[in-house]
Amino acid sequence: MGNARRSGRVSFDAIRDDGLTTLSPSSFHGMPGFWDAVCETAVRYRLPRLDGQARALEVWVEAAGVAPQVARAVDAYGVTVYSSGGFDSLTVKHDAACRIAARARKTIVLHVGDHDPSGLAVFQSAQEDVSAFVAGMGGVSPEFIRAAVTPAQIASYRLPGSPAKRTDKRGVWQDGDETVQAEALPPDVLANEIRQAVNARLDLAQLARVLDEEERQRQELRLELRPWWSA
Repeated sequence: MGNARRSGRVSFDAIRDDGLTTLSPSSFHGMPGFWDAVCETAVRYRLPRLDGQARALEVWVEAAGVAPQVARAVDAYGVTVYSSGGFDSLTVKHDAACRIAARARKTIVLHVGDHDPSGLAVFQSAQEDVSAFVAGMGGVSPEFIRAAVTPAQIASYRLPGSPAKRTDKRGVWQDGDETVQAEALPPDVLANEIRQAVNARLDLAQLARVLDEEERQRQELRLELRPWWSA
């Protein structure tokens, strides 16, 4: 496979192969470069799109490799996606509880993970620990919802599975039950499932009002920056 990618027979964009972290200092090619950057930022100007919603929304993704495609699916809603390789770190769960408890409104957590003993155990553990932490902090109790992979999705999309590992003792699993990875859902199907889950829990009229105000402010910024606008 490595040689196929070197020769160009397999596109480098076709396979995820992470490993390089780059931390570059910010700089500009003089004042014109700075104002170009400011104008580009103005084009992407956004308001917090969950403002005014009765409930806060978060999406938690068990597998970091799935997180980017889920983030793209919910970007238009202003929903943040979190991934921490399984959410089995007590520190990660405590930090999430601090974030949730600080809100005056209820938080709904949509969870994307594998349908297997470990995945379901991780979901249950996160739900129990975070809810207990939030209660101890006096916050509004969150609601956890399994958005994918669910038994209904497995049946509806006829997702391929495999037997559970006998060494995996976490969770309740019946002999013959098959495990299904989140990656078994085609990217477009997963994106649609997540968007539907978000849509069902948002006041879409309020979101439209925020988007209208966002566009009004963006146009105002364009007018303010007209002297430096090169586009």
